[in-house]
Amino acid sequence: MDNQQGNDLDLAWLAGFIDGEGSITFKVQRGERLRGLNLVYYYPSVRICNTDYPTLKVVTDILDAHNLPYHVSHRKPEFRPGYHAAWDVEVKGLKRCERWLLTIAPYLRTKQGKAYLMLEYINSRKNYSMGAGYSTREEEILDLLRVRPNRPQRPNANTA
Repeated sequence: MDNQQGNDLDLAWLAGFIDGEGSITFKVQRGERLRGLNLVYYYPSVRICNTDYPTLKVVTDILDAHNLPYHVSHRKPEFRPGYHAAWDVEVKGLKRCERWLLTIAPYLRTKQGKAYLMLEYINSRKNYSMGAGYSTREEEILDLLRVRPNRPQRPNANTA
């Protein structure tokens, strides 16, 4: 197997993992500086979460091999009773998310549409400053991909 085929297999594996365990979404930033200007800023985020620590090494090895930036954080179960220790790999921001999505989008299956929507948004926002308003199309994309925490993540979670 040549190196290109090995790279394709790794990227296909990572894309499948993101399809199952990841998210492609926008997060909101409402810092003091933004509130003073009466602004809300949405930034792109690609995130993978899991509890299997050997898998973290596989994920980060693939990301390193493709020079893709990332941040790893760890969640300890004592802070969330009923949960297992877990890890998150996340990338945020226009340029970083663009690099990830250009690399993995062709291999995604269930989240490919979200990836291409986010790339459309990123391309649209590249020439704007942070205070610039959103176009109608950008607002449509934000509505489709924003995190909506008003539904439970677990089927047996309380909705109160």
